[in-house]
Amino acid sequence: MNLKLKKYKKPLLFLSKILCLTCLVVSIVCHISCRITEEGIQILSGDYTPPQITSFTVTGPSQLELSFSEKTCLKSAVVIEQDPVTGTKSVRPPDPADVAQQIQTNGIDVTEEYTDDGKKLRLFLIRPAETGLSYLLYGTIEDGNGNTLTFGIPFTGFNAHVPRIILNEIETKYAKLSDTAYRVEFIEVFALTGGNLSGLELYSAYDGSDKMYEFPAVTVKPGDYVTVHLRSKGDGCVSELDDDFSDSTAVWSCNSARDLWAGNTVSHLGDIQDVILLKNSANDRILDALLYTQEESGDWKSDEMRQAAQKAVACGVWDSTEPEYAVSSEGISVTRTLSRQNTEALFRAVSNGAAGTDIIPVSKNDWSVVKSSNATPGTANSAEVFEQ
Repeated sequence: MNLKLKKYKKPLLFLSKILCLTCLVVSIVCHISCRITEEGIQILSGDYTPPQITSFTVTGPSQLELSFSEKTCLKSAVVIEQDPVTGTKSVRPPDPADVAQQIQTNGIDVTEEYTDDGKKLRLFLIRPAETGLSYLLYGTIEDGNGNTLTFGIPFTGFNAHVPRIILNEIETKYAKLSDTAYRVEFIEVFALTGGNLSGLELYSAYDGSDKMYEFPAVTVKPGDYVTVHLRSKGDGCVSELDDDFSDSTAVWSCNSARDLWAGNTVSHLGDIQDVILLKNSANDRILDALLYTQEESGDWKSDEMRQAAQKAVACGVWDSTEPEYAVSSEGISVTRTLSRQNTEALFRAVSNGAAGTDIIPVSKNDWSVVKSSNATPGTANSAEVFEQ
């Protein structure tokens, strides 16, 4: 290299780096990249977008299923038992150092099987996950262009004994009675058959996925009531995870039924309108739904409510997405709840084998706002309907 070229070598390299950074910015839109060589800048074309996970399902005690946006190859995967208190529903990968430590102590190896198109992957655990325990699927996939995605997906051990369960009573209001006593929002469910509640979720479209409540691994018998109090406020907010139903002493607790408390401390559920879904997180199957609104409120106020209503109709639980077919929420107060009116009839039908085995359709005629002081969390609903 002659002296004149040497003189300009550093400025040229600096300029090359600036230009390459510009290329990288453009590549976000145009999918191009660049690299610095002795000769200057070389533009690289192609796909530099990593593959995406489009769905994740727990299909059995020892089987998981993932779908991807394109054909992929699994580079590595392991299942790790997690602390249920700190488990979250994020697909962001955990700290690699923590993963390495956990793999050595409680990692579960997996084998894989791809479908023909390479977009669906089945993973088989060498030992089954236990019902109700929290796990993390940690792995890396690669597409045909060498783009990789490292992921961490939390899940709950498969529940093979999901009961037939329905939404039964809803309290959407909140009131402070004293510095230690509060009436908080709750959702009561009723077990038409026995089973385990592990992995079942209560979703409010008004609140969004961040406030979704997931049931613990507790067993219910046919005819059991379970009240989920949607915020812990005041004294006596104790979740009853065993068969002692006297542990919870806060307002709305019932000594003859199970009380569960969400860790949430802020407002929950829509006062005027909402779409509530009871679903199984393992397969995202909707088990029951409740759509409610005030007549003068018009259309659904958010896309999330509209989409949740569509899901309820698509699976056959509700009959229409239109707000006029939703339950009227007129008159709801801190002592007047939305209460299901056909629970006993459904229980008899299921007990006699006359209700089939699929989901149970529900409409606005099955629910009513009950009169003042007729809220009944943990016991049979009142039939005294509020009239304006």
